[in-house]
Amino acid sequence: MKIEREDLDWAVKEDLIDANLAEQLWQAWLVRKQHVPKFDFANVAYYFGALIVIFGIFFS
Repeated sequence: MKIEREDLDWAVKEDLIDANLAEQLWQAWLVRKQHVPKFDFANVAYYFGALIVIFGIFFS
């Protein structure tokens, strides 16, 4: 499950948590997730390019 800032804002509006706690949670999650490696389009393009080079070397 992916939690976004809007989810915390909703919880505050529903009086499930207070705004201070929501902000503390959000900041803690940002710090915790800042070093998590991402696998996005740039990674896919990089590895696809590397595969093309490897196949070019072996099949030329």
